[in-house]
Amino acid sequence: MAALLVPPIAFMCLFLVYPIMSAFAYAFYEWRGLARGEFVWLANFQRVLFEYPFSERTINAFKHNIFVFFALMVLQNGLGFILAYCLWRELWGARFHRIAVFLPVVLSTVIVGLLWKLFYHPLFGVVNATLRAVGLE
Repeated sequence: MAALLVPPIAFMCLFLVYPIMSAFAYAFYEWRGLARGEFVWLANFQRVLFEYPFSERTINAFKHNIFVFFALMVLQNGLGFILAYCLWRELWGARFHRIAVFLPVVLSTVIVGLLWKLFYHPLFGVVNATLRAVGLE
């Protein structure tokens, strides 16, 4: 059972952990194009946080990120609550919206069931044709 965890953990390490760790390691180097960077320890962090043009830009970028975060949270959660309220109160179009939201969930299951029914069809199903070709009827 533990062997089933190996592929997702390897995938996560390859595409999540490794890029984060390498980006953290690259932050300690001064890169100039394709040549190997010079190790500068914390000079990059010091320049971004405390030197004049970068410190203002860093603070400005941080302020913009905070603003966008709160604006999107208010917008997304507000819109979600409004839609949920409209569906709960059964206002105009609530039935259509319920169908539009739930239909993809139901249709995907129905379509998969129909496809498997076609695969196993006694006359022209792929599985039965393959079994007949092998000699298993």
